[in-house]
Amino acid sequence: MQMMTLDELKSELMQQPDFKKEYDALEEEFKLIEVLVDMRQKAGLTQEEIAQKIGTKKVILAG
Repeated sequence: MQMMTLDELKSELMQQPDFKKEYDALEEEFKLIEVLVDMRQKAGLTQEEIAQKIGTKKVILAG
């Protein structure tokens, strides 16, 4: 069995009206996250460096 890519999974889930409604409701948050990641990368900082600067720890998601 071949695994789906994230884009394929998103595309499939977007066919469900309830999922699409909730996903669309989070559009502003997704935009903010994208801007923050882009800024961090342009600054040449790692997630660990950002976490240290703001006095927290990098979160590692298990999966």
